[in-house]
Amino acid sequence: MSRSNYKKIKEMLLSKKKSLLSKNNYYTEVSERHGDTLDSATSETQNMIDDAFDRKTLLTIRDIDTALRKIDDGSYGLCEECGEEIPPKRLEVFPTATLCIRCKEEMERYQKTISKGGRDWE
Repeated sequence: MSRSNYKKIKEMLLSKKKSLLSKNNYYTEVSERHGDTLDSATSETQNMIDDAFDRKTLLTIRDIDTALRKIDDGSYGLCEECGEEIPPKRLEVFPTATLCIRCKEEMERYQKTISKGGRDWE
């Protein structure tokens, strides 16, 4: 992948991170402003939604930070499992990818087997 592609991906990742952080700040401000007007059931439901949003947002930000660190240290675009280059098209679509398609598919098959109660040695 060319340096210009890395630069575009880095800019896209930084923009996405900024957007996520600003959305999270917006939802926090709205919750704080309208907290007194919510009854306890609605408030509890809202807290559950906020927690889920926060977890998903934090995981996404963590993935973005990992990708940015890898761009800076030169390891971006290498599969964490097999060490092969992740195809540039995959990185364009999914810039936080850490696995090549083959390794990702193997991991998903393994997880599916485990979730069904199977053994990984079968």
